[in-house]
Amino acid sequence: MFPYDILLPPEAKYVGLVDKHNFNLNRDITWSFTFALTGQEHGFSTFLTTNPSLTGLPGHFIGGSSENDIPLHIAFDTTGYFGLSTITNTGIPVSALSSNALIIKNRDDVVLYQQLSSMSTDFFLTSAYPNYQTVRFHWANGDKIKIDYKLGDGEYQNLTTKKFDILIDPEIDVYCGFSFTTPVSSSSSDVSTLYFRNFHVKGDPSSATTEETTFTPISSSIPTIYTTLTGISAFR
Repeated sequence: MFPYDILLPPEAKYVGLVDKHNFNLNRDITWSFTFALTGQEHGFSTFLTTNPSLTGLPGHFIGGSSENDIPLHIAFDTTGYFGLSTITNTGIPVSALSSNALIIKNRDDVVLYQQLSSMSTDFFLTSAYPNYQTVRFHWANGDKIKIDYKLGDGEYQNLTTKKFDILIDPEIDVYCGFSFTTPVSSSSSDVSTLYFRNFHVKGDPSSATTEETTFTPISSSIPTIYTTLTGISAFR
């Protein structure tokens, strides 16, 4: 049984997955996948979760959870509903909704809400036939997400780079996940089709290694004994 505010028709499609490899946030994490979408109303997301058995919610949650176990959640949403404020989450008002938006949440709060067309004129969320794109995500330095994309076999282009704190103990293991829903929040039976492949993750489960070293401070002294030199003359 879904929460009362998930409005989906019987024909709705939704799917999610969590990769079983655990990673440590003290290390960089990179993951990517290739996708194509046909249809009009849909959303997909990728995330880092502390729960390897996560069962996310469909609709405008796009794989989100009420358990507060997704410290980083990145959504591509044709409706923009994923970024709306709720009773428990800080987001945007209805008046600020934007279609075809990229939305990044830091656990409960929206840290980025931006229309994709303002980031790239090439990236798209739907096409009349399967037109593949690859997206790559790189969490680095414990406070920065870098999102790149490429069309077909082309070169990667940067979509956005954002620095923020994901508010989690960096020693807690995280897992990479993906979710898709169509429609996002509608009674429409015109559902989209997702083509998805090559989900790839790379990271390190090791904790941070530190080493404490000691050193002797450099000392200085002013000489008080001098040697007098004789027999030396200066000339120009």
